Amino acid sequence: MLVHGTQGSLETFCRNIGPLSEHYRVIAFDLVGSGFSGKPDHDYDMGVYAAHLGAVMDVLDIAKASFVGVSLGAGVLARFMVDFPGRTEHAALISAVGLSFDETMVQRVGSQRSAAVEDPTWERVRGVIRNLVFDDASVMPDIVAVRRRAYLLPDARSAVRHTIDGLRDPARRQVNLVSAEEWSQVLAPVLLVLAVDTEDTFLETGRRLAEILPNATSLEMKHVGHWPHLEDPRRFNEAVIEFFDGREG
Repeated sequence: MLVHGTQGSLETFCRNIGPLSEHYRVIAFDLVGSGFSGKPDHDYDMGVYAAHLGAVMDVLDIAKASFVGVSLGAGVLARFMVDFPGRTEHAALISAVGLSFDETMVQRVGSQRSAAVEDPTWERVRGVIRNLVFDDASVMPDIVAVRRRAYLLPDARSAVRHTIDGLRDPARRQVNLVSAEEWSQVLAPVLLVLAVDTEDTFLETGRRLAEILPNATSLEMKHVGHWPHLEDPRRFNEAVIEFFDGREG
């Protein structure tokens, strides 16, 4: 099961679904309040997202699964693994969040996403995607088009208030953190995917988690940004398949 990032949708996995589906049943979906899913009028936090993931599994009669989560999706998976122990076979966490917040990054990203939803021009939405990748050539027009279409939905603006604006509110951030003690309770094998060319909060979090998680393996990837699964899909897909099949190393 593939879990996207903040105010994203399953388009982020466009270069992974096909290759992974040659080995597994692959399910990608949009989290509540995101993409093309419903956007009820209440705040979305890690617990809400984790419960939504569990509900999707229940509807599809999936007792246990392996997961890929990117950015916010990695934090959602951490909360899911803590709140729903025993439902995870393996997890690959890309550019993980959830352990702490970088105030500057949160404000910068929040402002950019809010502006893009308020006025979803091609240039603004492209700017959102550009900040997620290392190479400008990785900004695929189809991904920009999908993200822009989602931002044009009539309820997209209200959803931002429950996600982006909430992340910028210090009072709400604590409910979106997963403590080091909670992370240490995650016993499932975890692959930490680290984009090592940029020293940022995501790389720092990944390195800290490598020390906290009882059963962690790190995959360092170069010449990629926040979305290494998109920019170097061959290496990422092969590594995930090996890890899920227990053949890593």
